[in-house]
Amino acid sequence: MKKCKTEKVIGQTTRLSEIVRQLIRFNLVGVLNTLIDFSLFFALNAMGVAYLLAQIFSYGCGIINSYFFNKYWTFRTAEITAAEVARFITINLSALAISVLLVYLFHSQLHVPLLPAKVVATVFTMLISFCGTRLWVFKVETSPIE
Repeated sequence: MKKCKTEKVIGQTTRLSEIVRQLIRFNLVGVLNTLIDFSLFFALNAMGVAYLLAQIFSYGCGIINSYFFNKYWTFRTAEITAAEVARFITINLSALAISVLLVYLFHSQLHVPLLPAKVVATVFTMLISFCGTRLWVFKVETSPIE
């Protein structure tokens, strides 16, 4: 049975609103992850932990938070699969490697103060994490828009 134009528009609007809802939730989770990351990073740094080691630990804590909040709240997926966890780890380890490299380059090589170096690294890794998580890790199969 062929759908009428009204049904198609309603279906498209529903899919778009779901994507917008996911984007808003993903960003809210990202803010929480960033707060966790920055708080731990600067607390560890203040305690004398080397900044690259602090970056790895603080970012890792944000990754753990990100997985659970995005899985259950943002994308509302229930079952944990080994493939999904592997994809999530792959995306986030890639983002971690890039963030460590950027913090090192900006701070140690270009002598940018630590806070702006960390902010720049965070912006880049947020973009990588969003794209990878939305399109690959928690990808929900949807029918194409007709």
